[in-house]
Amino acid sequence: MDITQEKTDELNAILKVKVGPADYRETVDKILRDYRKKAAIPGFRPGMVPIGMIKKMYGRGVMADEINKLLHNSLYDYLEKNNVGVLGNPLPKEKDEKIDFDTQEEFEFLYEMGLSPQFSVNISAKEKFSKYTVVIEDKLIEKQIKDLAKRYGKVSQPEMAGEDDMLIGEFTELNKEGGLAEKGIKHSSTIYIDGVSDEKAKKALIGLKKDDTVIVDPKKLCKNGIELGKLLGIDKKAAEELKSKFEFKVGSVYHVIPSELNQELFDKLYGKDSIKSVEEFRNKVVEGLKKSLEADSEWKFMQDVKDYFLEKLNLSLPDGFLKKWLIAINKEVTEEQIEKEYDLYALDLRWQLIENNIIKENNIKVSHEEVLESVKSNIKNYFIQYGIGAPEEERLNELAEQTLKEDKNSRKYYETLYSEKIIALFKSNFTIKNKEVTFEEFTDLVEKKQKTGLLGGLKNLMKF
Repeated sequence: MDITQEKTDELNAILKVKVGPADYRETVDKILRDYRKKAAIPGFRPGMVPIGMIKKMYGRGVMADEINKLLHNSLYDYLEKNNVGVLGNPLPKEKDEKIDFDTQEEFEFLYEMGLSPQFSVNISAKEKFSKYTVVIEDKLIEKQIKDLAKRYGKVSQPEMAGEDDMLIGEFTELNKEGGLAEKGIKHSSTIYIDGVSDEKAKKALIGLKKDDTVIVDPKKLCKNGIELGKLLGIDKKAAEELKSKFEFKVGSVYHVIPSELNQELFDKLYGKDSIKSVEEFRNKVVEGLKKSLEADSEWKFMQDVKDYFLEKLNLSLPDGFLKKWLIAINKEVTEEQIEKEYDLYALDLRWQLIENNIIKENNIKVSHEEVLESVKSNIKNYFIQYGIGAPEEERLNELAEQTLKEDKNSRKYYETLYSEKIIALFKSNFTIKNKEVTFEEFTDLVEKKQKTGLLGGLKNLMKF
């Protein structure tokens, strides 16, 4: 077998695979001899069917199957041995002349390949980033306490909506003339009136009753494209591009009477007798806010790092090949869908390539033992959360190994540990300036980052 690679440019190549009788004849003949031993054909004793007849009946199919297996194994052996960085999988390229397994003995197959860009990621103190610490002010604590009390409060259905109420109803998109848009967006959702920052939009909602309708600009009901997407059941990009107004028909009006700050609420939130006073409750709320905001700060830091390297490296991809490959492996996806969502997919793929390169260049490794310890720690925390003693070490190991038998669980734990090690690498090498900000300032920073976030698109179609 002869395999050669011809680059059409830096990111695309053609693989030529030549197959001759020496590559497949011995295996094909053996399979046909086995067929002859087992063949039950009228007029012939078992094992006595002429080999010529067996070849005529089964030869073409056996040869085609064997060559296909040979191609599959040989292609990936070649790519691995020659360290060829490919994106996706090689795609068969059609030739003008058709293959005839009845008459041909020599075959040539062509495959298109998308190549990974060649680059290096330098992690050093020259890269400068900010790490934000949110100052937890009294008003933020009070808001969190109020939200927790409302979560476990009593629900009533007033006749008219007040400033602190929520409306459940249906959004229907309107056309430019103010009529119902043909094939427009129609979605049932909930409006939390106290969360609407636009005063004019909020005023239009107060006083609404069941079955009332009101014309709204949904963008004025939300803080960003992510919230708007959830409100209307569409993706973030479509939400940000939306210009239509909507009719909102009220289905129900709900009012929540917050729970009192008492032992019953404390037990529901943190377990029986875990918290025994308002002061302890407040301290627990502050502790929760710190953890949550620290996680958000880590997310913001990582997004800043991602954006920096994506812009700095500006990786090119074999876009034409990748679009063709995505269609080939996902029969339900149309060309229109690929075109619409490809930019987000490509953005995420670029970061995956950068991340993989960082792992390789810095020799970052995650062992099975590390993953096992992480799983065991999670299992222990689960038991403690419900007031149950953690299992003995032997049983804990069994539960952990059982968890990792599922590929999705194993992959999730490995990815988490790799991410943690990459973040640790960044923090130990970058020049990082710590900045204190208010909650409002931090929220503005996060919202700006979300508008250029990396999530979404066709990411889940295939892992590279």
